[in-house]
Amino acid sequence: MEYIGFFGLAMVLTFFVSRQLKRVEALCREDDQNLLPSYAYPVAFAALSSLAIMGTVSRFCAADSGIFFDDIANGTTKTFAWQDVTAVTTRCYFQTGKSSGWRQNLFVTLADGTRLDLMGREADMPAIYPRIVAALSGRDFAFTADVAPRCQYSHMEMLTQRP
Repeated sequence: MEYIGFFGLAMVLTFFVSRQLKRVEALCREDDQNLLPSYAYPVAFAALSSLAIMGTVSRFCAADSGIFFDDIANGTTKTFAWQDVTAVTTRCYFQTGKSSGWRQNLFVTLADGTRLDLMGREADMPAIYPRIVAALSGRDFAFTADVAPRCQYSHMEMLTQRP
């Protein structure tokens, strides 16, 4: 559902970008200085849509040696060590709006201030969570659980107990 919002944002940005392109004389049609060629709008929309989507796509891998984070938008891959974890915060809350429903987060805060949400798909978390617990075993970090009283999640122990 969030991609619909990104396309809406891209449409708004397309409008503003195209208004700025009208000021560039080389792009305007010769017969009327206020009109852009017909291909300008779809090209601007496609470019801005792809940027909006790429900005939201990232991947992580929780391995025994650390967290490998692949930020597709920036084209960078970072590795974070488990000993750099300073805090773990879990959340479970009800989100209202077009895509209302229960949302869960498992944020890991690192020494440099980076905050990663390691909550994957609900079906994948039972396999991922034991690796996170094993990697954080014996380490000193703060733990905060912000779980709504009526939270509906099949593995509540992941949200309420310190890893």
